[in-house]
Amino acid sequence: MSLKGFMKEAYKGKAREKRRLKTRDGDFVLGFEDFVQKVGDRPTWSEVEKLAPSDEKLLFGLIKTGPRAKKHDQIVWGFLSSLVAERIPEPLMLPAMDFAGLELRKGTIILDGGRGAHHVGEKMSGGRIVVKGEAGDYLGQEMAGGGIVAGSCGDYAFRKMRGGWGVVLGRAGDYLGLGNRGGRIVAKERVGSRTGWLMESGRICVGGDAGSYLGIMMKGGRVLVKGEGGAAARAGWRMRGGAIYARGYGPEVGAGKVGGKIYRRRGP
Repeated sequence: MSLKGFMKEAYKGKAREKRRLKTRDGDFVLGFEDFVQKVGDRPTWSEVEKLAPSDEKLLFGLIKTGPRAKKHDQIVWGFLSSLVAERIPEPLMLPAMDFAGLELRKGTIILDGGRGAHHVGEKMSGGRIVVKGEAGDYLGQEMAGGGIVAGSCGDYAFRKMRGGWGVVLGRAGDYLGLGNRGGRIVAKERVGSRTGWLMESGRICVGGDAGSYLGIMMKGGRVLVKGEGGAAARAGWRMRGGAIYARGYGPEVGAGKVGGKIYRRRGP
């Protein structure tokens, strides 16, 4: 069989003289590497959606191939992963990679074998993401809707969150919920330092203990710590609003506080 005949059979008539896959705007791509070269230096959702193949199988093939070492390529891959998840009825199963579910609007993504992939679910506004394992830094950053479940996570999880919800089944790193303006976060085990820093609204519930500077400079919202050890030193430092609940506190609790409430929990 000739190469031309083989390509026609392999791509079921979608291959043309240049043996490339047709994209939405009528251009052709060989694979992921060729696709990312057509995307600008600062990829956007609308640009990637316009260039992406209309055929679901071809689109799925793009996210299964190609190197993703450069941040530019990772961002493009992240947009493509969300596009696939939106178009298929069943959950999209993928290995954990940086920027998976970038700006996801609907659908479900399940990341298997999570080993610290960063920026998962960034700027998502709907849908669901499940990380079967450890998520890296910036999990759910700037998310406005939808939900994320992860086994554990690194630093800056749910930073600048505006809506939606996040559940961390294990430990969470430092700066959980930094600058939040809405949404709900549940971390079932211990969290690191500066949880709720500059928080304006929303809720954070911690099943274990919390590190130092819990609720530092927070302006609103609610932080609940259920662990027996409570919060470490300087909880509520320079607090301006909102409320913190914990069984106990380390030294200098409420230092420099000008507003808000700090409560000592006695119940479960």
